[in-house]
Amino acid sequence: FSTAFGSASGQGVFRLAANGTSFARFIDRSGGIGAAAWDLNNARGLAWLSGKLYVSSRGATNSTSRPVIEFNAAGQFVRILRGDLRAPQGLLADGDSLRVAGYGGYLNRLSPGDGGLAGLVSGLPSMIVMSAVELFGEVHVVTYQHGIWRHRESSALTRAFTPLTSQHTSMVVVPQVDPYDAWIGGYVGLSGIEKQDDPDGDGVPNGLEFLLGWSPADGLSRFSATLVRSGENTFRLRWPSGPGAVFTVRSSSDLRDWSRIEAFVTGSAGESSSLWDIPVAAGNHRFYRIEWLPPVP
Repeated sequence: FSTAFGSASGQGVFRLAANGTSFARFIDRSGGIGAAAWDLNNARGLAWLSGKLYVSSRGATNSTSRPVIEFNAAGQFVRILRGDLRAPQGLLADGDSLRVAGYGGYLNRLSPGDGGLAGLVSGLPSMIVMSAVELFGEVHVVTYQHGIWRHRESSALTRAFTPLTSQHTSMVVVPQVDPYDAWIGGYVGLSGIEKQDDPDGDGVPNGLEFLLGWSPADGLSRFSATLVRSGENTFRLRWPSGPGAVFTVRSSSDLRDWSRIEAFVTGSAGESSSLWDIPVAAGNHRFYRIEWLPPVP
């Protein structure tokens, strides 16, 4: 992360230390001499592109001559990519180029290859743009006191979200982790195994074992149902279940032709089984089957 304010010793670019609990300085606040001098006083945006780190800075006194600076993977200065931008704030890696958002509501595309600017989007002169991020396949810019604005290719900025508070400074997109992937990854040697697989050979696919809270490495577990009388002409069918698990109940008189008697029985939170009451006429015999319906991807 970059630091924008505070003492000189507290400014620059920092990264999470190896201990995972503190931050260590990665790039000093300033360095170089002459034409190669650079200053990260009031550094704002960070972007990683093709093995290089790009930092936008408001260190210069003149608001129209502020830089985007390029560093290598070791945090060593490479060059000032552009030194003539108007208060660059947010940086976003976009393909092989950078999106640069800044004061005055502008959004540029900056090519590290030749340093050229293209695709200027403006029209929001009163807005102070703080950062840029990709969300739902579109570039969003976060403004100070004016909400979050969306930009589609070849279009102007349009408001996507009104201000939540009087100020906005940045937005981070955190990818969601599939709970199943986290669960299966916790078992040695099973990371990446699909939901339909059954590595322990117990006849229960991983996706259902996940919903039931069972182990995918325990071959002794079995999916079975019980049928008990619950009334004079009623039986109760019970089977293992869990939140998010959906089942179909079928019946047959000959174990060949099966008819569906209940399309969807859904597991409930806090319950380890599902049940279904079945009216049975005297003198009849029936077989019942429980089918798990895997979630549609």
